[in-house]
Amino acid sequence: MIDRKQVLDRAERRAHAARERLTSRLVEIQQRLDPQTLMIEAGRELRQRAGEWVNDSVDAARRNPAAAFATGATALAWLLRKPIARWIIRFFTEDRTVPSAEALTAQAISAAANRPPAPSSSRSEQHDDELQRKPTRRRRRPAPEGQGGGGA
Repeated sequence: MIDRKQVLDRAERRAHAARERLTSRLVEIQQRLDPQTLMIEAGRELRQRAGEWVNDSVDAARRNPAAAFATGATALAWLLRKPIARWIIRFFTEDRTVPSAEALTAQAISAAANRPPAPSSSRSEQHDDELQRKPTRRRRRPAPEGQGGGGA
């Protein structure tokens, strides 16, 4: 007959092996549920699916370029919808009459008249301006009588 001690030893070995399997599975689950590991796995999955999607899209565009162009044009129009709408509204509401040359000249004169005066020039510019002016001639006054004017 089988000895009770052998049965007990075998049961203890089985329990120990079961504990070891359970511990290793818990460690594996903890590693898989680690936030950094989850992010790495999600990044890999995302890159793989994005690559597949891009390849599928390129293949579809090669098979049907007109549909790809229409899709791209529609997407671009949707992205630029607000600037396009502003342009259309401005186009239909602006006064597009071309002013005459006289009107343009009158506008330029009016703008110049309303412009503030230029700031005063610096000292060196004032000095340059003075040098460029013609000197004014001064007449000599006759000497008053009795003050050594020469003569007897």
